[in-house]
Amino acid sequence: MLYRKLLLVIMGILLVAFALGCSDDDDTVTGSNGDDTDTTLVPAVPTAMAELNAPVEAMLSSNNTYVGLAAIFIELAKGYSSYFTPPTSAEKSIYPGLAAADSVVYTWTYGGLTMTMIFKETTTHYYWVTIFDGTDGEITYENFKLIEAQETIDGTSGWLKMFDPTEGLVFEWQWNIDAAGKFTMVLTGIDGSATNQVEIVVYPDGSGYVEYTEDGHIFWTVTWNAAGNGGTYAYLDNGVTISGTWTSG
Repeated sequence: MLYRKLLLVIMGILLVAFALGCSDDDDTVTGSNGDDTDTTLVPAVPTAMAELNAPVEAMLSSNNTYVGLAAIFIELAKGYSSYFTPPTSAEKSIYPGLAAADSVVYTWTYGGLTMTMIFKETTTHYYWVTIFDGTDGEITYENFKLIEAQETIDGTSGWLKMFDPTEGLVFEWQWNIDAAGKFTMVLTGIDGSATNQVEIVVYPDGSGYVEYTEDGHIFWTVTWNAAGNGGTYAYLDNGVTISGTWTSG
């Protein structure tokens, strides 16, 4: 099933995040600190997923395959925040051609790879783009835009797109929080003409669900209650819907 590829894509993305977020303790990361007196911009990290109230530990202890898979998707989805913070060793400067008041660029290296993160703030949105140039040992990049993201200033909605040098757009996060406090995040994997999606919804009372679809067809759904200690599951097995309830182990 395509969700296996979606999992592999996300896990690969998290490996990229390792390179993006390497600490100064890793001597393979080089750069120079910018002017500490320059407080122009510090990239903000979206907090939507960090504040996600989902009972991941209880779901993982349920011994139900689909409930566990839903928990894994929730945890992997949280990894998107790794793409918004450059290492402190990154060289900081004003991006050419843009006003110092609203944009800044960070540059750092990891082995033979040079990474550049441009962060821009307007009156309504934050905007990020990360560019790879050089080689990671397997792929050679030429000023390749790997990540592009945007979030509203109030943090109620945003998106992140990831690109592949040969396939183009391969993955996208979209999230929003409505007026009632309902949080929705949709992760979309693109494989040629096929798409698969994981929708994560959390209601203000803490209950919620994870639903997986392929090309618009629902394959499985997992819910949890407000207490976070149980819920329901349903999945397709050779065209037949199997459903039941789960509780934490």
